[in-house]
Amino acid sequence: MSAPGAGHEFPAQEVSWQKRDVLLFANSIGCKADELQFLYELHPNFSVFPTYPLILPFKLTDQEVTDFYARQKATHIPGVPKLDHRHGVDGQRKLTVLKPLPPTSAGRKFELRNKVIGVYDKGKPGTVVETEQSIVDKTTGEVYSKVLSSGFLVGQGGWGGPKGPATVNFPPPEGKAPDAVHVVESNMQTAHLYRLNGDYNPLHATPEPGQKMGFGGIIIHGLFSWNSSAHGILRLLGGSDPANMKEFQARFASPVRPGDKLTTEIWRLGNAGPDGFEEIRFVTKNQNGKAGNVSLGCSYVYGSRLSSWVPQKKRKQQPKQPEPAWKSPGFTIPAEEKDSPILKQFESAPESAGVAYGAYRNGCLPIKNKSEYMGKSPHMLLGLSKPYKKDEPYPEVNFEEVMSKDSAYNSGFCFIDGVPATPEATKTLIERIAFIRHTHYGGFWEFTADLTLKDTAYTNEFLGGHTDNTYFTDPARLQLFHLLSHTDGSGGESLLVDAFAAAKKLRAENKELFNSLAVEKHSWHASGNEDVCIQPAVRAPVLSAHGDTKAVYQIRWNDYDRAPKSDWTIEQQDTWYKAASRFNEILNEQHRQIVTQLQPGKALIFDNWRMLHGRSEFTGKRRMCGGYINNDDFISRLRLLKFGREKVLNSLGTFSTRSPDPRNIKALEPADIY
Repeated sequence: MSAPGAGHEFPAQEVSWQKRDVLLFANSIGCKADELQFLYELHPNFSVFPTYPLILPFKLTDQEVTDFYARQKATHIPGVPKLDHRHGVDGQRKLTVLKPLPPTSAGRKFELRNKVIGVYDKGKPGTVVETEQSIVDKTTGEVYSKVLSSGFLVGQGGWGGPKGPATVNFPPPEGKAPDAVHVVESNMQTAHLYRLNGDYNPLHATPEPGQKMGFGGIIIHGLFSWNSSAHGILRLLGGSDPANMKEFQARFASPVRPGDKLTTEIWRLGNAGPDGFEEIRFVTKNQNGKAGNVSLGCSYVYGSRLSSWVPQKKRKQQPKQPEPAWKSPGFTIPAEEKDSPILKQFESAPESAGVAYGAYRNGCLPIKNKSEYMGKSPHMLLGLSKPYKKDEPYPEVNFEEVMSKDSAYNSGFCFIDGVPATPEATKTLIERIAFIRHTHYGGFWEFTADLTLKDTAYTNEFLGGHTDNTYFTDPARLQLFHLLSHTDGSGGESLLVDAFAAAKKLRAENKELFNSLAVEKHSWHASGNEDVCIQPAVRAPVLSAHGDTKAVYQIRWNDYDRAPKSDWTIEQQDTWYKAASRFNEILNEQHRQIVTQLQPGKALIFDNWRMLHGRSEFTGKRRMCGGYINNDDFISRLRLLKFGREKVLNSLGTFSTRSPDPRNIKALEPADIY
């Protein structure tokens, strides 16, 4: 027996939108400044956020404010008692994206086709109305999206209709920590901004309707929570690429009020189908840990990952604006290069797991791995001469030992515990190793989030794994961070990934892709500030090889800093983008990632030529400090510490390949790729 009203079709209604509407929607759901494809109409990839079709049944063709109640009164479903939609709230929505909407409907005719799936009597609490709404090109008949909706009409049940099917839930995996977390801080203006998209329900603007319905006052649109959760998932797992989301659904459980903090915990199920899309489960809660407006949900995202560096597409990768082939020199990698010394160095490398913690971890475990080296130079934290292996505790030393003893530690990164949570103590710690390097950001840093610095590191946004200073001729070698305080918020977990171990795996899998990253040189730049435009004296590849040993010794991996390149063929471009995509996949393999929460009193130092670092987005105010150390200053101290001044002085001159030897950089560099 079909449900009351099932199959009833409402008259088709014209819908339209302008680029301005698309920009407003993206801003209202929280798109970030680094997602210009949603926020800037002249961006070469300007796109409609994939969930925008949900607003069109409210907006229709209007460019002016409408009377929400008057429009709702006109709705009637045959076979169902007259219902008052002024007392309606969202219950559940499921969006299926069949084709992306164009940035504007100008010059074309689109319409909303709306039919009833069923109307269900839930007794005293109210009535549920389920509909299917499709956005269709009126001329061609192409369907762009379908939305299955359930609206809950408060207090309008008990008319004798069927109860309808049970609600389908999408619980997260039991016993598994979330793979990503997205945080949204709403405020008193959140609903007022979102309603400008076309959803002018007074429930979200003035307290009287909410008071009558038992909500106590204004509540935020359920679809704001719904859309902001979709944005978080696409941003964190889909690289902010609209083509990477084909389906999104969520059930609304309880109201969200202005000022609530919404935390969306996200789980990957690892069940990608033949089309590359993977099922994602998520839960959104408010600051009290109670289920918020979006309670449980499910999405299908392509190439889901915890970074947004290279969009992983099934279709062929191409640069956004490739130069014509006739403008590029006819260069190909010589056949002999495929068996070059660079590659042979990788072939002889010992096995290494690289950094191998996959889950979020809080705090750090101590390790005593001090090496007894000769010499009396200042204490060195990083010898960097061995790989970090799976299941080892984090390398950690004590601040007092660092400041009083001469010895070396060798794991590629290290925590220093017991550091006084002051800028002065942290600066002294760095200077114990070597001079602090000055850059256009200053020398020793002490900062909070500051957009005027025109660098994503100075925001509260998510940062994928990357290296710093790719735009310098000589990038800083060591980097130290110390979290001095974090108040009124959460998030900001730190990420470390061993890029040398990832490069080793790429080399083992595909020599051609590895060679592309080691051979193709790029321009890098820092030009966000008006008075700064930095580029290195010479171009450099992602994987830089030592001129004598031919071993890779430095990684440059930061998509924000990579400038356009025109001196290559389409084939070389295609190979490089395939290589970059595969390298990115390896870097984001969960077992390679260390994610830990920095704490006041525990500093982190790492090798910027080897280790990628990143950070999850955060709320509240974080006060950080730290600094850079040059390679030459660091290696000078390390040579003296490891070999002693007399042996170093007696070994000046011609480069040596013997090991151990102060002249042989192989004796001083990370060993996991040799």
